[in-house]
Amino acid sequence: MLGFDNTITVYNSVYNPETTYNDYFRTVIKGVSWYSRIKAAAGNNGLVYDRLYQVRIPASATSDKVYTAPDHFTDPATQYTIKAGDIVLKGAGPPAPTDGNAWASLQHDHEEAFSVLGYRDNRRIGLKHIFVEGK
Repeated sequence: MLGFDNTITVYNSVYNPETTYNDYFRTVIKGVSWYSRIKAAAGNNGLVYDRLYQVRIPASATSDKVYTAPDHFTDPATQYTIKAGDIVLKGAGPPAPTDGNAWASLQHDHEEAFSVLGYRDNRRIGLKHIFVEGK
């Protein structure tokens, strides 16, 4: 899990008041750790399966943009962030969808994609990284 040899694509969502939809901005990041697993739980109608994802973006990861905390994210041309609702997929993904339904567009062609549920900025301790999780 901690081999930082994967590439991811982050699609940051930014609300557009003119269209009332989210616009998405693409960032490819190299040198990250990717981990996924299937979790099973008992449900009312039998077993329920979920795929859970964890990604670590170390300080040494490379991108053409700089990481910025969500509350300081102002320029998607030079910055990227991680926040709930953003989309992450494994590999160098296609340009950001413009059809208003980014999740369906990306999930259709990429099995290993997830919506961000949470993140932690661990750049002040030990292995300095941004931790991302989702499903």
